[in-house]
This record gives sequence, C-alpha cells and structure tokens, in this order.
Amino acid sequence: MMLRKAEETGEQDLKNRILEMMALDNSDPMGAMVNGLAEEVIGACATLHAAADPARIVFEAVNRDDATATSFPYADGSCRVVITDGLISMIYYLCVLWAWSLDPEQRQGPSPESALRRLICPWENKKRTEQVHLSAALLRYHHVHHRVFGKSAKLEVFLEEEYLKLADMLQSKALQFILAHEVAHFMLGHRNLLALRNAAEVEASRRQEQEADRAAVSIMNAMTTKRPKSGRGLVDLITARSSSRGLNFINLVGIVIAMTGLHTVETALFLRRSHVHLKPAERIDQLAVVASRLNVQGVNRVFGDLLSVTDLACDTSAALPRDWWQAAFTNPRVSKATHSTEYLNSVIGLDGFHSCPAEKAEAFLRRCFADDGMSDADAALDELLAGSAAAFFRRLGITDAVFDPMLDRMRPLTFHTVQDEIFRSPALRQYESFTSRRIASVVLTRLLELRPDTLG
Repeated sequence: MMLRKAEETGEQDLKNRILEMMALDNSDPMGAMVNGLAEEVIGACATLHAAADPARIVFEAVNRDDATATSFPYADGSCRVVITDGLISMIYYLCVLWAWSLDPEQRQGPSPESALRRLICPWENKKRTEQVHLSAALLRYHHVHHRVFGKSAKLEVFLEEEYLKLADMLQSKALQFILAHEVAHFMLGHRNLLALRNAAEVEASRRQEQEADRAAVSIMNAMTTKRPKSGRGLVDLITARSSSRGLNFINLVGIVIAMTGLHTVETALFLRRSHVHLKPAERIDQLAVVASRLNVQGVNRVFGDLLSVTDLACDTSAALPRDWWQAAFTNPRVSKATHSTEYLNSVIGLDGFHSCPAEKAEAFLRRCFADDGMSDADAALDELLAGSAAAFFRRLGITDAVFDPMLDRMRPLTFHTVQDEIFRSPALRQYESFTSRRIASVVLTRLLELRPDTLG
C-alpha cells in the first residue's frame, strides 16, 4: 500500500528507498515485537501537540543488516517507519554487554543490591579495564565479520537469569526511543533528507536530528514504567527505584543504549551515510538542555565504559591487541560452539587487514600484485590512488551498471557492498586462492575508506 502511494504521488526517491528496504520474508517475528512497542509510543504522542496524526503511521521491521531506522512520510499525510533487524540485534547485544559489566564473573546467586550499587557507582578495579577490552573485542568481532562477509556474527554471552531479564527490559526501552525518534520526525513535519549535498543540508539534518531527540524524550517521559508489586530481583529493584516523573533511570539507560547502537552500526559498517547523527556523548549533552533532571556527569560515569567499548570497537585506525581477542575467546561466559579456533584466529588476522593504514595497505598490495602477476589489479590500484573511483572499478572489470549506484551520493553505502563487488571482479578472480582474493578485496576497500572523497 505504501509503495503504491509513492508511485501515485511520484515520490521516486522514497519509492527507491522502500524497494531497497522491503524484506523478502515477512514472517520475521521481530515485526510483532516492534508493533507491540510502537503501540505504547503512539499512545504517548499526545505530548507533542503536533498537527500530524500518529494513527497514520505504519511500523515495520525488515530483515537487513546494512541499514538502521528511518521514516518515509507521504504527501497524503501517512508515514511508514522502518527499523532493521541489524539495528535491533546490535541494540540487544549492547544491552547484554552492559548488563554483563555489572558483574563480570556472574557469580551464582548474584546480589541485586550489589549490582545496583555498581550500576549507579561503577566499581574501580582492574576487572573494569579487562571487561572493557574483552567487550570491545566481542563487538569488533561483529564488525569485522560484517565488513568482510556481509553478515552479522555475534559470539553469544551467557548471563545469569536476572541479568538477561535486565537486558530484555533495556532492549524494549531502547527500541521505543528509536521508534519515538522516527515518529517525531513525522510529527514535526521534517523532510526526509535522502542526500546531504552541501553544508546547508548537513546543518538542516543535524537540526532535525536534535529536534527529534528532544521530542522523543518527551514521548518517553509520557510513557509509564510499570512498577513491580514486590520482588527483590535486579530488575525489580531498578524499576522500583526509577523516578515516576520525568526522565527515569530505566528510560535513560534505554535512550543511551539506543544512541550508542545506532552510532555503532553507522560508524563501523558504512562508508557513506545519508543522515548526520551526533555522537552519543554529544547527544546526551543536547538532551541535558531539555531534561532538567539529567545529570550529564552522572550519565557519563554510568555509561562511560559502554561508550569506551563502542569507541574502541569502531576505531578502525588500528587493529585490536591480540591479548584482548584472547581474553574474549577464552572467557567461559563467551560461546565458541559454532566457531573453530582456526576461524577465530582468522578473524584476528582480518582485523589487521581491514584497519591497516594507507601506506601499509598500498605497500602490501603492490607486493602481492607483483608477486602474483596481477597487472590489471595493480593498474586499478594506480587509478584508485589517483582519485578516480570510476577508472578504478573499470580496471577491475566491474561494469558501469554495477558501480554507478555505489558512486551515487544519494545512496548509503556499506563497506561490504564495495568489498564484495571488488572480491567478485574479473581482475581479482585471477587469484587461485580464495583467501588471497578476499584479503586483497578487503585491503582495496580499506584504501577507498581512507579516501572518502573518491567515492563522492
């Protein structure tokens, strides 16, 4: 129905985006969860006093890992809000990592009171640093796997029941903030900026994002957190001690994790984004303007480790130290059931390739292409370094029909999209070794990442 409306109204850009976002399989159970959470968000929208009708919004979860969340407003006053499985999955993983940080050892019979004290005043000891490092490695594992193979791959973390309940609750709050943010764009009449062509559009996008954040907080404030009648579990204690007025603690945790999850996906996986989101710390500072009870210093204390984890995992300027990887792979709470030791070690190696500096990447490729007689690939590298993406792709044997969309500034572009086309190019298919071809495609894409102007 929404696609037909886009066709009837001639909104071609929206039509193209919708076609890209539509899932092939509509049986994804995440859709039911999203619609359940959306009902509460819509019920709290009266606080916005906006002209748009929230009842005309359709919500959908789509099975994609290379996008996040967006809203599609239509000329007839209706709207479609889409959130991807990839973002939902990332948010839940961050909820798990944060809940785990409250008690890294996950002792049998954890003390909820002790965990709550740590939550409000994080402990200061060597375990804290170790936990940050191994959590960063677990998150980087996902990033490497997605950038190279195009699929999510998260090593499962086994938590005690109370901490899993906490992660589930926080995921719901985080997703509600994401949905409230997208609803706010529609309610406030924001334009869907599909491309950022100049400084004015970048500034307009930033302004819209800030307005949507503030409106989403108002929606979250209007939503009530159900208090337990009794209970001494961790979730019960946190819920009971959350303020019933304003930005309560549970909502705050969800909001920060939502912001962090969105930033993590966009920073780690995309070469080109279509929106301008501030970093989580900057967004928290902005929210402090409208949330008078928000103590920014306290927020940074509680979430400082989580922000450090995501910053370290997303920083591709250098590979992570090997001992961080080993700490993650040998931790008894981390499942390795579906991965061999050889495979885990290969991910460590790929981390070095996808995060290498420009000079090292060029020297490595020159040596490999010379040793293997890859003259076409070497000529393509010359074009890349000269700043011509089109000539680079053509030298690899990639057709204009394939690479033209990648050069379109109106389209978001992921690391894997480019890397996979290079991997399958005629020039690199001359490699007899599958592994050599994969590594060469990763390093070539890394060079493009370090030269963002080349891709437009």
